[in-house]
Amino acid sequence: MLGFGRRMAEMSDITTEFIKAQCRDIVKNIFYRYNDTKILPLYEKKTLMNISELYVGKLGGNSYAGLLLDEMDAWGRLRLRSRRGGI
Repeated sequence: MLGFGRRMAEMSDITTEFIKAQCRDIVKNIFYRYNDTKILPLYEKKTLMNISELYVGKLGGNSYAGLLLDEMDAWGRLRLRSRRGGI
């Protein structure tokens, strides 16, 4: 029987791997949704910034999702016109 500390460490590892997989999936979905136009809506750009901070900065993720994040970082951003007529 595993000790409590070891079980918690294993659960933490499983949770971390699950979160990494979710981050990769979000990045991949956004990449393929906007790959044709290479223009991201502002909310998607903010989502990618948050995912990048979590995935690369805190979870140590890289490789495939990191490459997609780097490429999308160079894409343009769609600016929405405000209701007051400005940008």
